[in-house]
Amino acid sequence: MNHGRYAIALLSLLPLWAAMAAGPDMNADTTALTAQADTPGLSQGLADSLYRLGDGSISRGAFDAMLLEQWRLARYHDRDMPESLWQQGRAGYDMDYLLRANLSHTLEQLFPQLRQLPVKLAASRVQASRDSPWVAMPDMAELLALLKAPNPLGYELSGVQQQALGERIAIELGESEQISLAQIFNEQSVQGRQKLLQADTDYWQQLIARRAMQERQTQWLLANSLLSGAELDILRYLTRARLLYPKLLAHFGVGVEQHGDNPALQALAAEVTGDEIRAFYHQYPQRFQRLTQAEAEVWCYGAQSEAEQARRKNAAERNREQAPSRVRLADDATRSVELPCRKGNDIIAGVDGTWLRSLAAALPERSLSQPVRSPEGLWLLLQTGDKAYDLYPEDSETTAFIARNALAADKAWQRWQALRRQLGLPPAMRPADGHATSNANASAKANANTKG
Repeated sequence: MNHGRYAIALLSLLPLWAAMAAGPDMNADTTALTAQADTPGLSQGLADSLYRLGDGSISRGAFDAMLLEQWRLARYHDRDMPESLWQQGRAGYDMDYLLRANLSHTLEQLFPQLRQLPVKLAASRVQASRDSPWVAMPDMAELLALLKAPNPLGYELSGVQQQALGERIAIELGESEQISLAQIFNEQSVQGRQKLLQADTDYWQQLIARRAMQERQTQWLLANSLLSGAELDILRYLTRARLLYPKLLAHFGVGVEQHGDNPALQALAAEVTGDEIRAFYHQYPQRFQRLTQAEAEVWCYGAQSEAEQARRKNAAERNREQAPSRVRLADDATRSVELPCRKGNDIIAGVDGTWLRSLAAALPERSLSQPVRSPEGLWLLLQTGDKAYDLYPEDSETTAFIARNALAADKAWQRWQALRRQLGLPPAMRPADGHATSNANASAKANANTKG
């Protein structure tokens, strides 16, 4: 399902789930957030505001259902999964940093006055609080001193640097809560850490100021009764749920795009048996079709304008003085194809046969191409004919590879649906059913060719 702008923008704005009518307690001031809660509870006014952050491309019911799914999956992750998916790897941003940044951005969308909130800093460390933090910005000279003895990796701290930055307090929030320069550094991405290691003073100060302002924003909302503490906790957990969601999809092997090395799918593929492969091969022959014949008539031109002019003419008039050359997929693809084509003083030009036949195979059948520039700098028009297909042999490695991957995806989806039932969620719509929608026309031709 494509949720339009919601599916794109809500990762940055963080979709925050509205109150469910069946919730046990709709009083936002008394709703306590725990990972045990089956649904969050928000006031109707705040729930409406959250929905209006989108563009209305999905219904309120679909919006609520989308975020209920994220909430319950996050609760399942926190309560029942043996491994945590929250912090994984050091290439990207620290997840807690992303949580704070996205929550802050969402709060600014809900309460625009936060964008103009004045800086309020404590005069000394003993006076510091979350509403009025004490901030000590480093200058260039101090940063250069703290960052000496670098790590050869170039984006991680050495032991000396880690100790020095860890002892240097940047923000004091009161009640013995402090934020060091090491914390500011460690939550950045590789690119950000590289900038910080170069003693980029402006970048250091920007990150420190933003971190202090995030604390001030939440305290200001609470102090002015624009949010209750319970509501803020719920919004924070919903932010966490939204950030966990793509990680959970990948973990269970049901993400919209899987980029090959998915451990869940690899493990399931390894469990596929030979009997399953054979049954799948006979049940879904269209998944194993291969192109055996494609042909095209080819006209060659020395300039793009000539090719465009020829294409605008109807088929009866097109380049009548030049007979087309014919290429076939079954021909020897290693040799050059000689085409009658005037370019400079030449009247015959050679085009790489492998490239030309691949182009003919990729174009739709019975279609006239747009002008295409060849690797040799010539301009071609291709009129494709019919294509022929057959099936990979049942016992081939290609067949086994295709079947294992498809069956692994099926098994992953079955487990995903079972988990949704366990969590009280409705069945999900699979992004694309490859078994049912794989080029029905080509499938029919494949079957006809194998019978003929």
